[in-house]
Amino acid sequence: MATSLIVSSLYLLRPIIDPDFFWHLKTGEWIWQYRKLPSEALFSYTPPPSLAIREYFALTEYWLSQLLYNFLYLSGGIGGIVFLRFIIVGAIVYFMIKRRHGDSILYWGLLIIFIISLLEIYPIERPQVFSFLYFAILFFLLEKVEDEVGCYTLPLLMLVWANSHGGYLIGQVTIVLYVLMEGIKFTHPSLRPMKKEGYKRLLVTGFSGIVFSLINPNTYHALEMVITMPAYHSYANIEYESTVEFFRRFNEQSIILYWFIMIFTFIGIIISLKRADITQIMLLAGTGFFSFVQVRYVPFFLIAALPVASRCYSKEDIKKWGRALVILVVLIAILFFTWNEIPNIENIYAGGWIDKRLFPVDAAEFIIANDIRGNMYNHFDWGGYLIWRLSPERKVFADGRSLNDNIYWQSLAINMADAKEDAGIPRWKALLEAYGIRYIITTPFWVSGHAIPLVNELMKDKDWILVFSDSNSMVFVKDLPENYHIIKKCSIPKKILYR
Repeated sequence: MATSLIVSSLYLLRPIIDPDFFWHLKTGEWIWQYRKLPSEALFSYTPPPSLAIREYFALTEYWLSQLLYNFLYLSGGIGGIVFLRFIIVGAIVYFMIKRRHGDSILYWGLLIIFIISLLEIYPIERPQVFSFLYFAILFFLLEKVEDEVGCYTLPLLMLVWANSHGGYLIGQVTIVLYVLMEGIKFTHPSLRPMKKEGYKRLLVTGFSGIVFSLINPNTYHALEMVITMPAYHSYANIEYESTVEFFRRFNEQSIILYWFIMIFTFIGIIISLKRADITQIMLLAGTGFFSFVQVRYVPFFLIAALPVASRCYSKEDIKKWGRALVILVVLIAILFFTWNEIPNIENIYAGGWIDKRLFPVDAAEFIIANDIRGNMYNHFDWGGYLIWRLSPERKVFADGRSLNDNIYWQSLAINMADAKEDAGIPRWKALLEAYGIRYIITTPFWVSGHAIPLVNELMKDKDWILVFSDSNSMVFVKDLPENYHIIKKCSIPKKILYR
């Protein structure tokens, strides 16, 4: 237990790394201030022409999580958000311990592997982790429903989940599948069905849970949103990558821990096939398939798999080598992954909860200090942070919600410095003109380390003046009378930086 606490704490002391967290935080502030849910794009000047299901979903689905972020931020600043990380992960671990089966040493080892795998991949400051927590609680309640533990709690859980994150759809599917498989068990005594009274209770509880989950701003339309999601969202979001592609493209070696638990679990099921539970097998098959083809489902599989794997390897004839293998993987994982997290301890004293290498902290301060106004063009990944720092006085061009499909593609064309001529000028420049852009805040480099073509063009273009530059961000203003005050005071000769 001490090892798991130390390992998780090192990760949870990381700076904020999720770019979408900031627009969630700002939205929570707005909801609290106005006591209603947003019905339009509040923080950008390029809103969608109309709110379709997906756009309305993005504006309203996370409202409970966003209010919680705002409350904790008001209570303790970004430190309050870090505190929330500990609460969430602590709660996940608690319910995983409550679901423990089999040998305790084996289970704790698997739990440490799970913690490292989860925290290596997922920022804990985003609403998605509430789905991981609620999924763990759902499993606990379903397993206890025969004993009446979950009869009243499960519907309440689904109500809270449905207003915190769209992942409640996974909860709905899990309930339906669980009820179905437990019903199939009545076809033969060898499948070990539950008592009929318990199954009736499961039916009522499961049905109530699904009904309560529909009490949310999007009701049943959330499923339609998932089905009709534009293809480019899957392309643009790395969470939709398969685990193999995720490992190949980003060299994310922590995926190996997931693969280990997957292989370890399925071998264990084969070894213990005579004692296998068909409900568990079906749930593992479903979460296993989806987690393999999309990395966003990895935590759901791990949550479902750990108790099953521990039970399978707790037989006396295989327990020793099962323990040995898991302990070996735990030691390797701690040394290989956790070692790099030790410097995070300094954040306790330094308060460095926002990483200046990832976000334009100083550039945003520069814009505020020099009162730069007008329409902004911003680097797409920074939209959330700039919303938090600059709104409502300044609105962004785009942010991670991608509320306007056309803006996403136009932002890509601008960043790539699309040279195709439009009205006699390059398309990237025509788009800046069309939106009346007065200043640009961008990073010089993609995540891959390659230069962003837009910056190369701006450095050669006499209409755009560089007024701020640091290690990760640049601010350009257009050569217009309204910007002369900042140009005169802060212009940087481009020849200093551009060769």
